[in-house]
Amino acid sequence: MADDFLLCPKWVLPVEPARALEDHAIAVRSGAIEALLPAGAARERFPDLERIELPEHAVIPGLVDAHACAEIAPASEEAASRTCAEMLAGGITCFADTCLFPEAALAAARACGLRGAFGILAADAASAYASDFDDYLRKGLALRDRAREEPLVSFFLAPLDAQTLSETQRRRVAALGAELDLPVHLRLKEPDRLEPLGLLDPRLAVVLAAQPGLRDIEALARHGCSLVLCPSSGIAQGPAPVAELLRAGVSLALGSATTPGRARLDLFQEMRLAAAGAGAAAAQAVLRAATLGGARALGLEGAIGSIVPGKQADLAAVDLRTPWHAPAGEPVSWIAYAAGRENVSRVWVAGRPVFARGTGQNESFPLLASRGGLS
Repeated sequence: MADDFLLCPKWVLPVEPARALEDHAIAVRSGAIEALLPAGAARERFPDLERIELPEHAVIPGLVDAHACAEIAPASEEAASRTCAEMLAGGITCFADTCLFPEAALAAARACGLRGAFGILAADAASAYASDFDDYLRKGLALRDRAREEPLVSFFLAPLDAQTLSETQRRRVAALGAELDLPVHLRLKEPDRLEPLGLLDPRLAVVLAAQPGLRDIEALARHGCSLVLCPSSGIAQGPAPVAELLRAGVSLALGSATTPGRARLDLFQEMRLAAAGAGAAAAQAVLRAATLGGARALGLEGAIGSIVPGKQADLAAVDLRTPWHAPAGEPVSWIAYAAGRENVSRVWVAGRPVFARGTGQNESFPLLASRGGLS
C-alpha cells in the first residue's frame, strides 16, 4: 500500500506551473498528490501525515524515459532488473520499452515498482520473438490483455521501422491505434510522408533517424505529434534544432535509446545535451520534455509528468548540495545544466518509496541494496 506523507523540500519544480516554488510542500495520500501548497499552511492542514523534511533538496516529477530499452539480453529478467535499478537510481519513474521479449522487462519493472509502458511491436522481419507481422501484433496484444489492469503498466504500438512495413500494414497500425486509443511510436526520416496514412495525430511519437527539416517540424506541430529526442544516442546523427522545435510548438520528450554496450540511463545527461543547443532559456523546456513531455508521448499526461493534485505521486528528490557548489537562486537551470543522476537521493512511484541513496536501507528495493547502489 502506498505511504501517506507530507514532503517538505526547499523547492518544488511542478512543471505545471512552469516555475520553481520555494518552501512548498506536497501532500500525498493513497499514492496520489492531494495538495501542493506553502509549507507552513501544509503543516497546519495535514497534521496527520508523516512529515518528510528535505531542506536541501528540490523535488521534481519523476523523469520519463520515452525511448528506452530495459532489456539488454533477450528474455533476460536479470538484465532487465539491473536496468530498472539504474533507472530508479537516476530519478526515472517511467520508461517506454521497445525491445523483443517485453515480458522480461515487464516482470522486472513490476518487481522494482517502476512504471513501464511496453511496445506492441509491429515488424515484418522474423525474429526469435515472432515469425511475422501478425505474430508480433498477436503476442503484443495478448500481453496487453493479461497486464492491462496493472496500475503501473501501459502499452503503445511500436512499428519502430515504419519504412519496412507495407502500406497495408501501416494502415492497420493506424486503425489499431484509433480503435484501442493507443499511442504509436516509430522511427522515421520524413514524418510528413505518413500524413495520408492517418498516423500523424496527437497519439504519434516520432523518434527521427535524421535531422528534422522545416517540413518535418511543421508537420509535427500541425498534427500535435510528439518528438522524442535522444541526444546522447547518435540516432539522429547530430544535435536536434531544439530552439526551432520549441518555437514551432512541437511537444518534446526525451529518451536514452539505450543499446547493448551503452548502458547509461541518465535523463539528466539528455536534458543537458538537449538544452545546450537551445540557449539559456531552455532549462524549463527540457525539464518539461523529461517529465510531462514524455508522459504525453505515452498517453499518460493525465496521470503523471507534473506535480498537480489528482496525479500519481511519481516524484524524485534531487540533493542541491554538491562537493563543488550549490545552485544560487532558483534551481531549474541547475537541474537542467549541471545536475546528474548522482544527485538523486529519493524516489517515489505512486507514493511508494522505491529508492533512497546512502541510507543503507533499501528494503523496498533489495536489488540496489545488495549491489551497493549506483553512482
